Amino acid sequence: NYAFFGYIAWVIIEILIIVYYYKFKLIPPRINRWYIPLLIIQTVILLVLILNVDGAFPFFGSFNTLLAIIIWYICLFNSDYPMIPFTLCVFSLKLCADLAGNIVYVADSVWFMRLILIGMVVVDLCFFPTWFVLHRKQKKASASVATSRDKK
Repeated sequence: NYAFFGYIAWVIIEILIIVYYYKFKLIPPRINRWYIPLLIIQTVILLVLILNVDGAFPFFGSFNTLLAIIIWYICLFNSDYPMIPFTLCVFSLKLCADLAGNIVYVADSVWFMRLILIGMVVVDLCFFPTWFVLHRKQKKASASVATSRDKK
């Protein structure tokens, strides 16, 4: 079954992301010791619900994704978030993935699931103007710092 292998590949990617986060200390220290236990608890709860509630898999997957991209969007406003061209590429790929998911799931979904799917694309679209504004702001800030150094 191709879906099973897709899920296994996704789990491996997720594990690699978590290892990367720990290796480069990207998890904030205040939640560092709670991150893995909370991740395991969430995974167990979702697995039980997904296996026992019809239609739970697409709902929880989409809802979790929507929450994650809202949090990601908020994190863009951290002054040290890298507004580089690669970040814009990641936003583009994320939008393509969510559009593909919408094509697959929207037609056969109930209304609240449609709202979640459409909400994901709306948030994805908000990333682009935000990137351009924040990228410009970072360039001005770095130019200002360079000018200040040159004057000294």
